[in-house]
Amino acid sequence: MKTALLSLKAFIICFIFSTCYLGVAQTTYTVNNTPGTTADYSNLQDAINAASATGGDIIYVQQSPTSYGNITIDRGITLVGRSHSEPNSNYRTTLGNITIAAGASDTTINGIIFSTLTTSASSSTINNLILKENIFNDYVIGNNSLNFNNVVFQGNVISNGLNKRIGSNVSNMIIANNIFLNTTDYQGSDLVFDKAATIVVDKNIFRSYFTNNSADITITNNSSSTLTISNSMFIGTASGHNIVELNNGSFEINNCLTYNPLNATMSFAGTGTSFVNNAVSGNPNFTNDGGIYNNSSGFDRSIADFTLLPGSPAIGAASDGGDIGILNGYNFSMLGQPVNTPYLQIESFSSTVDKNQPLTVTIKANAN
Repeated sequence: MKTALLSLKAFIICFIFSTCYLGVAQTTYTVNNTPGTTADYSNLQDAINAASATGGDIIYVQQSPTSYGNITIDRGITLVGRSHSEPNSNYRTTLGNITIAAGASDTTINGIIFSTLTTSASSSTINNLILKENIFNDYVIGNNSLNFNNVVFQGNVISNGLNKRIGSNVSNMIIANNIFLNTTDYQGSDLVFDKAATIVVDKNIFRSYFTNNSADITITNNSSSTLTISNSMFIGTASGHNIVELNNGSFEINNCLTYNPLNATMSFAGTGTSFVNNAVSGNPNFTNDGGIYNNSSGFDRSIADFTLLPGSPAIGAASDGGDIGILNGYNFSMLGQPVNTPYLQIESFSSTVDKNQPLTVTIKANAN
């Protein structure tokens, strides 16, 4: 009975996903490491190795209570997970570390929880790397001989890791509509940009973390170009978190909001040169903050709703006349369900059935 149910679930989800991407990929693979299920592969790295070396294949990584482990991507593929933050952990897709290697141009990673994004050294260029609706701790790209061109980080939750670095070998990157949960200098968790030219940082939320009162929001620009940050929110979480430190290089801060529930005001400071335009301050008035103001790692994405309530100083304050924050022009998924991909969930099923009798299954479907 259990095996039949899991196989049915895998078939339905794979059918829906395959329909959504029909005509885009050369080949579609499914991966499921849950015992008793049916899929093309149970090991994700085996599926990647089987994908076309010329790129274009799609791999649907099914939800599982067991991590799929570390992977290396050396060809252009699309990885599609189920969710990174479903309240029921059995409905999440979890990996270990992801290494981007030579040959991985035209890669998209979507709807997955993983630990670290890193790269292997190679004197080549990765064109078109997209990360959307994931949750991960660390990223270090463009810091070795592997070059990156056209990179998108959008709709992600970037958590409490200690290494967040954009190296000097990255060009044409968009960092937009993300939530950074830990952006402090305490324990080296600040955001570091070794290159600022052609890097767009827009419509994000940057939150401080840790009880250490010197742990302000910290962003470092090690380049000779100006780093521009626009339409974003800077949120402090403790009495000492009242500074946005902008260090080393020059910065332009446009149409951003600052807020700390324990301080009347937050200010921009640091060793860098900063130009702040059209700044606003005050409670953004989220419909449900999900605990993001708590000075802890706790942030409940299952209840969070960052729709702005009337009276929010962020409403209409963005440079495009829209609202400051992650919902400006983007359908942000708090649970990390891939945007524009329907998802299914088994609500109930017959516990036992007689031989050759119908199996009753109740399925919930949502268009995300």
